[in-house]
Amino acid sequence: MDNTSAEDLRSFEKRLTEVVAHLQPSMWRYRILLVLLIILSIFGAWSWLSDPHTAKLTIFESLIEHLLFTVSFSTLIILFFFGIHKKIVASSVITTRCRSVLNEYNMCCDDNGRLILKPRRS
Repeated sequence: MDNTSAEDLRSFEKRLTEVVAHLQPSMWRYRILLVLLIILSIFGAWSWLSDPHTAKLTIFESLIEHLLFTVSFSTLIILFFFGIHKKIVASSVITTRCRSVLNEYNMCCDDNGRLILKPRRS
């Protein structure tokens, strides 16, 4: 491998690791937020459904009375509408797509974006 190719590979690897490293912190924040909202929604739904007064109220009055469920579930729906599920898996999508392209050149990459050179085929 000549010097120019090795330099290009190092530059590509550096950029790929930068992209993956940039996505990792936000991915974990979105995962924590998603888990927290799911737990709050489950707890709010349980308290809403176990309330004996729910059967006597209209659905609107019942949702107003159980704000924990209303707010957490509404926030969850809004976040899914804006693509939180895509942001959680963005780094794995990028590395998977890079692996499929790099496979044609006898290379691969790990989850952090580091290049792995495979032995040449005979």
